Amino acid sequence: MIKCVIVEDERLAREKLELYVKDHQDLHLVASFISGEDFLTQNRIIDYELLLLDIGLPNIDGITLAGKLPNNCKVIFTTAYASYAVEAFNLNATDYLLKPFDFERFSLAIEKVNSETNKLVVESSLDRKILVKEGKKIHHLNIDDILYIKGLREYVVWHTVQGQLITLHSLSRLKEYLKSYNFIQTHKSYIINTQKVSAIEYGFVHLNDQQIPIGRSYREVVKAKFKAQF
Repeated sequence: MIKCVIVEDERLAREKLELYVKDHQDLHLVASFISGEDFLTQNRIIDYELLLLDIGLPNIDGITLAGKLPNNCKVIFTTAYASYAVEAFNLNATDYLLKPFDFERFSLAIEKVNSETNKLVVESSLDRKILVKEGKKIHHLNIDDILYIKGLREYVVWHTVQGQLITLHSLSRLKEYLKSYNFIQTHKSYIINTQKVSAIEYGFVHLNDQQIPIGRSYREVVKAKFKAQF
């Protein structure tokens, strides 16, 4: 369960968020505040992981308040104004919800929180298995069965010997996690298992019957890994 706090000065908007939190199976509501000042007075004595934060608060706005938070706190901004989105994401906000939003959009934002906090876990260094969450299902995935991973915005598609999985993960984080298992990035949208490469040519690597592009900025990395000439 993710422990969350709401900071929202509008009563109806706050009550709607409280209902959404209570209806979401992955969330636990710790507290709800009507102002940034009230939250800051209690911030150090409450235990929370996620802040659902309005931007248009009186006296201290949500952007300023978010700048005072510890780096490990996840923030989802809830606002009627699109104009603060760049500032919000510069603060590493997990998501930016424009009012009015429905429960489905709210749930997608929570999935993003889950994807950031739910890191890949190595099950065993001997059998080389990791735990991967796809929706509500946990897969015990053998690293050696992964062919490649393709990034699709906030999602990634795992192409494995057994088939495909779609999860909410960051491709750049997966690259860092899997590089010790002989995975490299060949393109802005692809990470490959170098142990599965069957052939290399100019602009592409082949994994059995799959052809994966080599981006221009990744060409030297691929050449160095395979000592290839192209």
